[in-house]
Amino acid sequence: MKTGHPAISRRRVLVLVGAGATALVAPTFAARLGRQDQAVSLRDFSLTARNYTFTPSRIEVSKDDRVRLTIEGADQVHSFAIDEYRIARRIAPGATTVIEFRAERAGSFTYYCNIAADPGCKAMRGTLVVSGK
Repeated sequence: MKTGHPAISRRRVLVLVGAGATALVAPTFAARLGRQDQAVSLRDFSLTARNYTFTPSRIEVSKDDRVRLTIEGADQVHSFAIDEYRIARRIAPGATTVIEFRAERAGSFTYYCNIAADPGCKAMRGTLVVSGK
């Protein structure tokens, strides 16, 4: 391969091209790494599902927080759903269900019981508030 310069070999050209590609990719990768290295808060919440209510009925977090919900099913089968986060989990009576997710979207989101066979579940709602940073 002719490079236009007699002192530069084909191997050296490939190394230089590879280094150039690395230089182009490195800033993007570093930016991504920087976001991952930032301190991400883990926010723990304990909820109870009982008598067609969630307690507490309001959860507040910041955007990009990791959220861990520990939900106790106190009386009968319930579920916990947040449509915008694609969460839908069954909560067995007498058991504890743990749900973890990253609050990637700012806004106010309804969480609810999605068991359609029980009319009392339709009123079982709460609000997740994710404030923007």
